[in-house]
Amino acid sequence: MKNLIFFDFCGTITSTNNTYDFLFFYFRRRNGLKFLIFLIFDNLNLFKSLIPFLTKTSFEIWLRKKIFWLLKNEDYDNFMKEAENFVDLIIKKKLFDQEKVNLIREYLKKNNKVMILSASIDPVIRIFFKKMNLANVEILSSRVEFRIIENKKLLTGKGRDFIFNKDKLLLNFKEKELKKAIYYTDNDEDKSFKNLVGKFIFLRPLLKKISTPSLFSVKANNYLFTYIPTLYYLLSRSYSLMFFFLNEFFVFFVYFKNLFFVLENYLTYLIFFLPIYEISSLYNDYISAKKEKKPTLRIEKGLRYNFLLFILIRIAFMLVLLGIFKFDLKAILSVVISVLVSIGGIVHSLFSVDKRVISIVFLRIAKLFPFYFFVSSSISIDKFMYLVFLIQSMPIVFYILEKKNIFSLRLVKKTFLVFVTINLVTSLYFLDLGIFFSFLIVLFLRYLSFYEYLRAI
Repeated sequence: MKNLIFFDFCGTITSTNNTYDFLFFYFRRRNGLKFLIFLIFDNLNLFKSLIPFLTKTSFEIWLRKKIFWLLKNEDYDNFMKEAENFVDLIIKKKLFDQEKVNLIREYLKKNNKVMILSASIDPVIRIFFKKMNLANVEILSSRVEFRIIENKKLLTGKGRDFIFNKDKLLLNFKEKELKKAIYYTDNDEDKSFKNLVGKFIFLRPLLKKISTPSLFSVKANNYLFTYIPTLYYLLSRSYSLMFFFLNEFFVFFVYFKNLFFVLENYLTYLIFFLPIYEISSLYNDYISAKKEKKPTLRIEKGLRYNFLLFILIRIAFMLVLLGIFKFDLKAILSVVISVLVSIGGIVHSLFSVDKRVISIVFLRIAKLFPFYFFVSSSISIDKFMYLVFLIQSMPIVFYILEKKNIFSLRLVKKTFLVFVTINLVTSLYFLDLGIFFSFLIVLFLRYLSFYEYLRAI
């Protein structure tokens, strides 16, 4: 044997938290009641720093004991089966660093002893390396306990937890061995090991993908339908429908408290806006994407679009639509603003990534302006602008963090707290119950999306 090579696991080899993310996955699939209790404990843990009289370390240790307790009397074989399903998802969605796996393989070939030091519970870690054909990697991690009752393995709800105590895992190694060791980690907690090992390599943590657009959603069997106005946008960005109705429509409904009024005007806005805006969407996906290094591939390779015909169909559609609305001034203004936003979308797609983080602010804010002309008689411009800011601010921030590749849980939590503070103060300034309840709804929706991103895979 040559040297000891240590690797952290969560954030270093996988982008998942293999205790909390896995238990979220397990309880959601196996036990609804315990899942709800887990959500309470997990969210307390996420925002423990907001409770001033609690110390981070002792509170998290206490919470982890309670979370482990939820595993009491769970079937061990089912637990391991779900751990394998969880690992299969990690591999399928490529939520691990293949380069680190290859590096481990190289170290083993050179007869080094590779060890995983992690405070995460061991099932996911062991199964992961087994599936990577690296079963000879040694695992030093937290463990769950089980007992056998009537020939059935049941978890005890207890275990050996090394959270904030990973240094105990190094006690079995001689100082001479550690001085020759190499340690790879992204974990701030591990910085205390820096003087114990020969070489300490601190890494940027692996990140989950924030957005998961549908790849090749426009295919040979459906692309002709996308010449029909609005269908290109809805097919290529089907996930946007949820944003439209769970965010924009719902927030304005809460403000106006009139379902028919909001539904009628919001659908009218979409009928006018989407056919025009999707011109810039097609330009981005069909023309601009060919020049990008890492484009989002929404159109199946080999498909050919007649871009001019695509535009002419939408011009004809707008003329017919304006005729139906008898060339009403509100409809005309909506079309004009939609055209300007679409041009902005084309310009946005021509920018480099650094400049896109600026232009996205314009696009996100401006895209709702055509809607204002249909509801302007019922809301002042300052309140409308506030609602637009309320709806779009966090998606803009998430976009910027993703493009800048600086997304982190700590940064998002700080951003979220700033978002809450600014909007709480602003909503109180208006002294309007509609504004305040809209703020509460957006706060709830944003937190759900944040938590779903954090835990789900």
